Amino acid sequence: MDDELKPRKIINRLPDIDMWMVCNSKDVSEAKEKLIGLFNENKMYPSDINPMRTISDVEEIVDYIKRGYMPEKNLPLDAHVIDYETLYSLMDDIPKEIETSLKSGKLPYLPIHPYSYRKKWQHDDMAYNFIMDFLYTFTEFNFDDELQEKLESTRKELSNNFSTDDLYSCVVSVAPDAVKRRLKNKVLEKRLIERIESWKK
Repeated sequence: MDDELKPRKIINRLPDIDMWMVCNSKDVSEAKEKLIGLFNENKMYPSDINPMRTISDVEEIVDYIKRGYMPEKNLPLDAHVIDYETLYSLMDDIPKEIETSLKSGKLPYLPIHPYSYRKKWQHDDMAYNFIMDFLYTFTEFNFDDELQEKLESTRKELSNNFSTDDLYSCVVSVAPDAVKRRLKNKVLEKRLIERIESWKK
């Protein structure tokens, strides 16, 4: 089947909640099971389990927001689990990968293949490009001191060694078409530039 016609490609155009759980490699299996329990308790579901319900729920959420009310349902869930060691290593590799990319003219690429919660936990067919996630949307929550320090030092190294234009160009170069279209919106473009420049502080 043509990739563009796969049901997943259609469903993932809907807004969703992206969440990454970081844990030690030895705790990944236990974390996956605990997360499923928490999702069920809070009526949070991935879009793939029931696509028609997903579309209906998103329509209802949009309607509530348009009328000025807090929605009673949650957006579809896009949940992933990655081990601590892999994430730390990826952050460590980002500055060198971007430097190599800018010098060679090749696209920066750091593949990441976490467990993703679909109808069950699985590895998706295609790896994610961590460069895109890190520069564009990566937002930490409740990191331990060591991981927080690595995150901040990586951001500082990027902002000290590369211009905002360089890093913005990296995002655009690896972004899927949907993100490229979003970045034509001047407000979103400004927000990304502000995000990158905040790392200099």
